[in-house]
Amino acid sequence: MKMAWRIVSVAGLVGLASSSAVAQGFTENFDNITTLTGWDPINVSEPIGLIGYFQGNTAVFGPQASAGYLGVNYNSAANGPGGDGTDNNWMLLPLRTLNNGDTLKFWTRTVTASIYPDRLEVRRNSNGASTNVGLPTVSGSDVGDFTTLLLSINPNLQGPPSATTFPDVWTQYTVTLSGLPAGGLPARLAFRYFVTNGGPGGVNSNYIGIDEVEYTANGGGGGQNCYANCDNSTNAPCLNVNDFVCFNNAFSAGLPYANCDASTNPPILNVNDFVCFNNAYSAGCTNPCSPRP
Repeated sequence: MKMAWRIVSVAGLVGLASSSAVAQGFTENFDNITTLTGWDPINVSEPIGLIGYFQGNTAVFGPQASAGYLGVNYNSAANGPGGDGTDNNWMLLPLRTLNNGDTLKFWTRTVTASIYPDRLEVRRNSNGASTNVGLPTVSGSDVGDFTTLLLSINPNLQGPPSATTFPDVWTQYTVTLSGLPAGGLPARLAFRYFVTNGGPGGVNSNYIGIDEVEYTANGGGGGQNCYANCDNSTNAPCLNVNDFVCFNNAFSAGLPYANCDASTNPPILNVNDFVCFNNAYSAGCTNPCSPRP
């Protein structure tokens, strides 16, 4: 019976606190996921299952480093009318002003010699703090605002003995951001555990861990431009109300800098640019006193 082969996690995560952070770069080792801030777990599996993301079970396999890791498994979905489900479970990373050259590094793995294929995606939205990951669908085709696919691990849900299966030892992946507008884009990255024909009754989906997430701003924080520092101030606190006055003046003068969302359809300068600037200010900068683009 299939369930006998699977690892069942009993510790679920109901919700995580969300907040904006000033620092651009961050690391997270998931030693205690109840203390996470700025991360948003959203489960839109079809049918919805028993559990979302949880504290990884170290009895199944140990963390890559430190004391803990983030876990997610086939219980994301329940069994549907056909006897299976679609695991479509998201973990949104904290809001940041993303820039070309920024990198996201993380480690992941599945159960040793797993016969149930897993898949993990990294996606990006283009809509600031949005948490819209789409509506539950059997195919999982609706991804809401997270339309940019940056990485897919085991996209074809291959199982052994294929060489392209999900790794069953801790393996590091690196995503380098590109295609973003000059001056950066307030946006969110997301992990998506996405497995069709999964759930407890499906032939796919087992159990994966995610560990040692590291987001690094381009240039490591020293020389990176800071979009929110509109007035190019150098005295702390460099990000303050004067930057809002500065941006309003730039908008009134029709300066290209005020096109925060890099739109190309007229009117190019509009209310969305104020929303964009507010998101950039809330996300902060690696070095708030670095000059604007």
